[in-house]
Amino acid sequence: MGQAAKIMRSKNIGAIPVVENDRLVGIITERDFFKIIE
Repeated sequence: MGQAAKIMRSKNIGAIPVVENDRLVGIITERDFFKIIE
């Protein structure tokens, strides 16, 4: 998740796809990070 946060911050985006074996398996959003730190 740390790498995802760095990418999102550097690119100024609110969500990024999660890809495994060239398949979309999910999406991480800013809201997901807020849920983790609550």
